[in-house]
Amino acid sequence: MAIPERLQLIPADAPNAVDIAARDLPGLQVTQIGVAAGTATGSTSPMALSPEFDSQRASAPVLISNTISGANAVTVRWRAATPVDTTPGDPLDRTAPPRFQAAYQISGAAGEVPIGGPDTATQLTVTPPARPYFLQVRQVDEWGAGSIERVLQVNTSAPTLRVPAWARYEDGLEITGTVNRIDRRPVILQARNTPTSPWYVVATAYSTGNFFFDLVRPGPRQYRVQVPNTVTGSAVWFGAYSSIATSTIQLNTYGIFQADPIRRGQLGHAHVTVNPAADTTAVLQRWNGKTWTTVGPVAVRGGRGVGYVRAVTIGRVAYRYYVPATVYRGATYQAAYSPNFVLTTI
Repeated sequence: MAIPERLQLIPADAPNAVDIAARDLPGLQVTQIGVAAGTATGSTSPMALSPEFDSQRASAPVLISNTISGANAVTVRWRAATPVDTTPGDPLDRTAPPRFQAAYQISGAAGEVPIGGPDTATQLTVTPPARPYFLQVRQVDEWGAGSIERVLQVNTSAPTLRVPAWARYEDGLEITGTVNRIDRRPVILQARNTPTSPWYVVATAYSTGNFFFDLVRPGPRQYRVQVPNTVTGSAVWFGAYSSIATSTIQLNTYGIFQADPIRRGQLGHAHVTVNPAADTTAVLQRWNGKTWTTVGPVAVRGGRGVGYVRAVTIGRVAYRYYVPATVYRGATYQAAYSPNFVLTTI
């Protein structure tokens, strides 16, 4: 017999009855109530015992599934834990179906917010006012609310994106960012060539919090990352898009003389290469010792062109190419100068 947790005295001339609140019982696997005559100092008669009964609270419910519903809601399904009846057939057993009390608690907020009242439903669709939050469910029976179960943790993705504002074609573009996640999660890099054109997928990475994309020969375009909805066990991560970032890409161009040195009177061939391989018109320029002067336009097709220079004066002269802003495959690449290159005349 368990030692009584509480002692309640009833006057001798009062009715032989007492009400004991279920919440006042100790919640044991085996409980008995004893009655004896006596005084405040102790019993004066043998104790009569009630039949054994269990007063333990229900175990925590068991999560079955959770799914994201729409843009903000989560649907959760659970079942009652399998009960263990330690006093089969006791007179206080109830056959009513289990009831459940759901509540949510917003991260950082004090206290939980009940969702309705105790109900027999084992499925709930909920849209709390803010994220992240915990969804909690207790089983409620004749002994009160049972053990709490945080059946679901609902989180935000909050992706961030960092894109260099300016880069040169062929130098590569390093795109980095973060996402709220401690487990491996997909991050999809998207781009569009103009503010009104459709988005398309550039690459996909998997992130545990930080992500990195290294783009080779990037184009001038807008970027964003998409983090899709993710459901893993008892955690839900709502997907989101990052803010939009724009990167401006400069043409990569360089020039070289096919032969150097050449003799006076010969024709020098000044080759120009433009990347990406666009069709455009370059301008060949010469340094006259004080400023750059124009030699003439040079047609560029598929990123290649040739300008011609007649060698007149013995010595070394510096040249360069200027390529204006150019549209290639619908995207505009910014103007660029080539590095200086030299023609030697002997």
